[in-house]
Amino acid sequence: MGTAEQTFSVHNDGDGELVLDPTSFSLPAGFALLTAPATAVVPGGSTSFTIRLDAAVAGQFQGQMSFATNVPHENPFQFWLYGQVAAPEPEVVVRYTDAYGYEEALYSGYSSVYFGSTVVNSPVSQAF
Repeated sequence: MGTAEQTFSVHNDGDGELVLDPTSFSLPAGFALLTAPATAVVPGGSTSFTIRLDAAVAGQFQGQMSFATNVPHENPFQFWLYGQVAAPEPEVVVRYTDAYGYEEALYSGYSSVYFGSTVVNSPVSQAF
């Protein structure tokens, strides 16, 4: 699985310079700031930042992230992050080569292997 990353664009739709403080980013547990945005965005301009959901341990991760701006009614700017990291699951597959030389897969609860017939004291073996 690895990591999940999301890039966000910050646009300045106003008519004054937008100031961002990349050092103010506050992220919930399980998330990390991978790339920071520019500190200043001119009117009509944009910058971006990337957040990574670390996949070091399995579980659900969520919380509010925030960062400081110079916009009085949006300081800090906040939104929620959600993510889930699933533990890898093993899958058992047993295979053997049948009497005709074909490799066959066995499925738990459904498969059977015929060992043929033999006489007493003449064991029959099958390699799996």
